[in-house]
Amino acid sequence: MIKKIANILLKFSAKIAMKRNSYKVVAITGSVGKTSTKKAISLVLESKYSVLLSEGEGYNTEVGVPLILIQKTVPKNKIGWFFLIFAAPFLALKKRKYDFCILEMGADKPGDIEYLTRIASPDIAVVTSVFRVHLIDFKNIEEIAKEKEKILSRLDSGGIAIFNADNEYTSKMKPLKDAKIITFGKKSTEVQIIKQDFSEKGSVNHFKVQGKDIVIKSSALGEHILYVFAVAIAVGISQKIEMDKIKRALENFKPAKGRLNIIEGIREATIIDDSYNANPASMKNALDVLGKIEAKRKIALLGSMNDLHMSEEEEHNKIGTYLVEKCDILVTVGELAVKYLVPAAIQAGMKKENAFSFKDSSKAGEFLKGFVKNGDVVLAKGSQNKIRIEKAVKMIMKNPEGAVNILCRQGKEWEERN
Repeated sequence: MIKKIANILLKFSAKIAMKRNSYKVVAITGSVGKTSTKKAISLVLESKYSVLLSEGEGYNTEVGVPLILIQKTVPKNKIGWFFLIFAAPFLALKKRKYDFCILEMGADKPGDIEYLTRIASPDIAVVTSVFRVHLIDFKNIEEIAKEKEKILSRLDSGGIAIFNADNEYTSKMKPLKDAKIITFGKKSTEVQIIKQDFSEKGSVNHFKVQGKDIVIKSSALGEHILYVFAVAIAVGISQKIEMDKIKRALENFKPAKGRLNIIEGIREATIIDDSYNANPASMKNALDVLGKIEAKRKIALLGSMNDLHMSEEEEHNKIGTYLVEKCDILVTVGELAVKYLVPAAIQAGMKKENAFSFKDSSKAGEFLKGFVKNGDVVLAKGSQNKIRIEKAVKMIMKNPEGAVNILCRQGKEWEERN
């Protein structure tokens, strides 16, 4: 009952906040990359404008989006919720001096995007991609694409639609009104992705923007960073930000916790920590990074991928087959990984003696503590619920006492969860 009342009041308060303020709304949706894209866009916009956004995670829901608009965080207990319910309408009346507000908009079920865009109608709408994830409340991937596309339908004729030209589903999207369209990707002509090279310090990312070659050096790894940067470039040029400012801003980009961060491991090993979450597209991307890095042994610590519904067997089989050329050792966590991914890997050529499976991340971590050697590179990736690969990562870090500042989902509250 409290939650229902809170949702109603938060929605009401958020609408008041939108009417009281004149900032432009940048709304981001997509199957992968929303948080990193939000961060990159904010860096670019902040090079010239003032920006309102949430630094935390999980603010892309019917509760989270209104909280950003009234600048409050999620209460930790019932007392906090009672105070928030009382204070929300008054907080909404405050005038906020920002030029832009950046919002992630998640779509876990049909109707989510329409609900959120009716609270905050976008001036700039971004669709990063559509992949086969979060299928539990959707019939198929086409239904997911239809839901994501709704973010474009709320654009007015002066709005800007930015979407991925390479993705099968986003490339077909169109805004209902006469909004300006900017595409990004390898197939795009507006913001074209050329390639990514690795250096000893990270990546060197090549683009062609408005006919000019642009090179952005970054500590961030992975092909997905090319798409993250491409979106931010598209937003920047749409707001007439100079390319030099865009480039400098993106060179300051640091990956969020649990997203392809390089961490020192025990015995001089290297950990590529991508433990925040996992789906087929991001899993392939992470494995590609592992495949390109030089190492004595490449160890893939992979957890099950959740929320794939009817396609869970197919997608785990595909990853099992895909990883064989990317790693020397496979360590898995979770039922789906041991049931589908490991057999597929062995069938594709992985030696049985190089594949190890564990029920939970802590047991995998204990194994790796005695297994990892000097010169190893360990890629750590898996879904959130009931997998929590970051638990294993902490156990093989050189300095685990610093985990709270480096790993995702740390602290007392998370320690008590599965």
